[in-house]
Amino acid sequence: MVSQIKAWEPQAEGPGGFADEAGLVAGLRAGRAEAFEALHAAYARPIYNLALRIVDDQEEAQDVAQEVLLKVFRGLPGNETDLNLPAWLYRVTVNAAFDHVRARKRRPATVVDEAVAETPSVVDEFERAELSRRVEATLHELPKRQQVALVLHDVHGLSVGETASVLGVTKGSADVLLSRARAGFRRVFLAGAGTLRGRCDRADKALAAGVGRGEPVPAALLEHSQTCPDCRRAVGLWGAAPVGLGLLLPQMALPAKLSLGATLAAAQAAG
Repeated sequence: MVSQIKAWEPQAEGPGGFADEAGLVAGLRAGRAEAFEALHAAYARPIYNLALRIVDDQEEAQDVAQEVLLKVFRGLPGNETDLNLPAWLYRVTVNAAFDHVRARKRRPATVVDEAVAETPSVVDEFERAELSRRVEATLHELPKRQQVALVLHDVHGLSVGETASVLGVTKGSADVLLSRARAGFRRVFLAGAGTLRGRCDRADKALAAGVGRGEPVPAALLEHSQTCPDCRRAVGLWGAAPVGLGLLLPQMALPAKLSLGATLAAAQAAG
């Protein structure tokens, strides 16, 4: 039975009327309508994009994201007040997405339309689009769990400990996984840099070294970029943000199937 959503009563100031994450968790446990609305506004799109990175199929990613959102609608696990909501949401998403991948392997193979397998694109500037394409191609060369670890850490901002919790491994194992993912990304990304002949590769090396670390643009590169047009363009794309995948893998828009209204309708139909 789907839990009953109650009328919202104003709370302290904050996103969606919540002072902090604990307030949001409490609102979800109480079945408050605006708690689910706030959660949907904050997490529906990241959940969908994380699922998309694992299943590589937009329709399946929508199914995974809907499963996760309906699970939240039905109720959070346990009664603990210190639930790490983002880590729990991403863990449920990762598990559901890998379940879909395993189920797909048991089905007869079908021809995949390349257009369907698209991953998040970037704005129209050629330089950013080309760099994003190279990052995407590099990421897809890594084992799937390494991809997920880097995306959780770089794009979704999870700590190593939270990444470990999502993936169901120890913090030490997550550290090793991220280390291998960074090394693999650096190796593959720099190997592909040779296709851009005559271009300075110092920015490429800084990007490859920065993935998975969340560090600012190196001071030496900032100084070098003042006299190097290639690196100046690259640094201009990054801005003041930490060097990493989060700069170059913007999130796909939320499909209509996952809108708040559609999600609530699906929840009521499943009830």
